[in-house]
Amino acid sequence: MTTGEIIPDKWAEFFQSFTSEHSGALVTIGMEGRHSDKQLGEVAGRELPLRSIIPNISNKQTSVTITIGGRGGDLLTHEVSAVSAVRLGQVGADFDSVVYLEARNRQTTTVTLSIPTASVTKN
Repeated sequence: MTTGEIIPDKWAEFFQSFTSEHSGALVTIGMEGRHSDKQLGEVAGRELPLRSIIPNISNKQTSVTITIGGRGGDLLTHEVSAVSAVRLGQVGADFDSVVYLEARNRQTTTVTLSIPTASVTKN
């Protein structure tokens, strides 16, 4: 897997482009790290359509809001507070790409795009 860091000055442009390119693609949101002396390794949403990834950039800190799911009441919103790093990873045959959002408290949220079954070539 290859991973590239997105510099903070480019976060807004990156998320706008990423959302535009992948809107409607199936994504899984995962969380890893520690919180209140508990180990995290949970999934917030699995294989739901991507609606948006929107950064809220202020002078003191950046939060990122990820929205996935259907329309109306079926939407799932996940906010990552105090984002300190954003990386884009390209992985093998099972997934197209992964966005890593690392928070200052060392928790990492992953947004993993699944390759649609129809696009997988079978021998």
